Amino acid sequence: MTNLQFSFNVSAAQSFLNDFSSKNDSYYMMISRPQAWVNDDIPPAVVDSVSEQVDLWKNCIAAKKINSENVRLVIDRHDWESGAVYSQFSDIQEIFRSVTYDNQPFYVMNSQYKVYKCLDNNGGSQSTVEPTHTYADIQTPGADGYVWQFMYQLSESDFDFVTDGFIPVSLAGSTTKIGTIEYLQREVQENARGGAIFNVRVNQTGSYWQDARILKGGKTVEDFFVKHKITNIENDQEYYVNSEGVTYDVARFSAAGMNSFSKDYYRGWAITDYDMGTSTIDDQSFDYSVIGYYKKIIGNSGDFVYTSRFESDPETTVGYYNIVPYVFITNGTGSTQETNVIVAPVFDDVVGSTDASLIRDNELTVLESKKITRVRTLDPGSDVYQPFVLVSPTPSGLNSGAGFNADAFASPLGGHGSNAVEELGANKVMIRVLLKGSESGAFDVQNDFRQFSIIKNPHNSGWTSDVVEGSVAGSKTPDYTILNVRNDLNTVLIDMASTLQHSQSAFTIGQKVHQGEYSLNQARGTVLKWIGGVAGQLTLSVDNGKFRSCTPEEISTTSGRIFYGETTGTAYTGGSAGPFGGFIDSVVTNKSFVNQSYPEGSLVYGLDSGSTGKVVSWRSESDGERGTLTLRNVVGDFIPPRVALGTQLDGEPVFGFSVSSNGNYSISNTPVSVITKITKEPVTVDESHRLTKKITSFFSDPTFQLTPSLLDQPLKKENGVFNSTIVSMNYTDGVTSGVDGSTVDFYVTSVSGSLTGGDVLNLSGFTSSYISGLEPEFLPYTGQVLYIENVRPVQRNSDQDEEIKLVIDF
Repeated sequence: MTNLQFSFNVSAAQSFLNDFSSKNDSYYMMISRPQAWVNDDIPPAVVDSVSEQVDLWKNCIAAKKINSENVRLVIDRHDWESGAVYSQFSDIQEIFRSVTYDNQPFYVMNSQYKVYKCLDNNGGSQSTVEPTHTYADIQTPGADGYVWQFMYQLSESDFDFVTDGFIPVSLAGSTTKIGTIEYLQREVQENARGGAIFNVRVNQTGSYWQDARILKGGKTVEDFFVKHKITNIENDQEYYVNSEGVTYDVARFSAAGMNSFSKDYYRGWAITDYDMGTSTIDDQSFDYSVIGYYKKIIGNSGDFVYTSRFESDPETTVGYYNIVPYVFITNGTGSTQETNVIVAPVFDDVVGSTDASLIRDNELTVLESKKITRVRTLDPGSDVYQPFVLVSPTPSGLNSGAGFNADAFASPLGGHGSNAVEELGANKVMIRVLLKGSESGAFDVQNDFRQFSIIKNPHNSGWTSDVVEGSVAGSKTPDYTILNVRNDLNTVLIDMASTLQHSQSAFTIGQKVHQGEYSLNQARGTVLKWIGGVAGQLTLSVDNGKFRSCTPEEISTTSGRIFYGETTGTAYTGGSAGPFGGFIDSVVTNKSFVNQSYPEGSLVYGLDSGSTGKVVSWRSESDGERGTLTLRNVVGDFIPPRVALGTQLDGEPVFGFSVSSNGNYSISNTPVSVITKITKEPVTVDESHRLTKKITSFFSDPTFQLTPSLLDQPLKKENGVFNSTIVSMNYTDGVTSGVDGSTVDFYVTSVSGSLTGGDVLNLSGFTSSYISGLEPEFLPYTGQVLYIENVRPVQRNSDQDEEIKLVIDF
């Protein structure tokens, strides 16, 4: 039990991750210890002590900077398996510090690397249908009864951080690139509803509902055509006055069999055609849910049932009905006020029978079978954070649902799918470092190592050119800031060919249109203006791709015309007779991005944050709608896109300043751009440092030879206090020993004492004269040691890469 919420752990992991992009801090992966352990097969356990950290530094060999591209937030990996039982999301239980949720996780990754969260596990049943959808909206249960919320899909860049135990997780930016993996996640984030109710669990079915009028195709007596027929729905009735004199605007159902019930007998119940089942008629399967409605009954009189009006007229006014208890969701303890959540009861076990020994209603439905077995969500609503399930009429008595009890599950504060990092509990950071051969000479490739560690802010020794002694290593190599931006001012003016009049109502402002077949580069836009008549001029805000005029070959087809709809729909063919209908005569773009929109060396300014950065490079996509800015010398923090209570918000707008020859800045003609994503990219991808001491000495004995047996041997001063351990070595001039002796460069660790010119060194029975030395590039014992791991020997060579992955758990 702790007062700290698990979100603290997630926040700490995110802060640690962000620190790798900081201008103030730097992190390094350091390898150490060429000497053998007492037992190399069983490395000793790490002790959190000063002595352990001293030994680490004393035996260090080399270090490589950990850049922002080397770190990711990760979560535990749970591959979907058929037959497994998964937990469902709960708003009242601890799901990140629970043995139950560890053993039965509430999220999975499928075989296509798509990640899903379980909203309903069908009462703890086995999952047998692999989720594969990428829909952002509410999902109906699969054949196994499970309901899965699509969260995100791994991209190509994610796979470097995939292991048997972990997968990466992140948030999507506000990209408008339809069809991309990031866009799928953006849709989920945008469609998330804070306080939505996706799952209602029936704890007790209670007793049967005698007065419920339920027939079910395939399970009850087949007489829908007589007893449960809707012959008409009038959605424009002016009013209905109930038995208490209250007047309502209503829709009126003409419902067979209702005239035997007194006025308002079913007030407060629900009329619906959901879950009515199917029957086979003339070898054809027939679904009785013809219209798809669930409405609370305001009153009934004669053959009519009155409800609130439909928002739009039903496509058909003839269908079927059941009358069931009205289940609804309230918000807050003791509240009876209905919310915007719409749920409906389901009677899975309803059966009809001609067996007179069974207790049945007058429609031959067995009373004991008329129990609510589950509750389905029709509209999850929003802003309901303390949901309670109520039923009208109130359950009472053995024939009126006595004992019925159900719980509704609130969604996360931002809604399901709004923030995969927080919802899936990303409290771990994976660090992945690739050691490439000798790393341009900084890393030894003759010896092995037995320790690696994470060091924060070590200090430079000053032995490297242009580096100040005592300065923080890596402080001169900040990351570039990468801004992905969108051009909201990118418009296009399309002139339609015309021999006849264009209808003034052919297009409406805000309407989505496109040109060509669906693809990542399909031209898509939003109507800003339409001039009909002879002109036929359409002004669009470009959302994607590049609109173009029709080619001669397209005159007799529709492929080059404007289509209604965002990605698919029917073509506009008006304005001309014959094959020229809808022909695009010309296209003029305005304020599109071009390759010189942000010249190198110009300044980018954030309108909200006041942040600035100097342009290193700019790349515009061919559609003029999107581009990528690479910045350096960033001052301040540009505001990225984010998700706030289920709403996807863009980043801040930015624009450019041009630089004159005399160094003055002026506002450029660059279109104002909107940030859709911010990332960091290291200026120097592979920044490595030698941490061994270099010793150059001369062996006069012509029989001295460099051999592998000298590795890990002590190189020490004769008659003096200096000792070290050899990590690697080479002949200084590349020439082997000869009659004139040899000059050798040794790279040593575990150094104690000091040397001066002419000192005599001993090595395996040979002596040499010390010529010069070069100190390690870091000052030892500086910065913070954050992590140490002891491992079995890792042998290195010049054409070998080592991938080191470690996971920090917060």
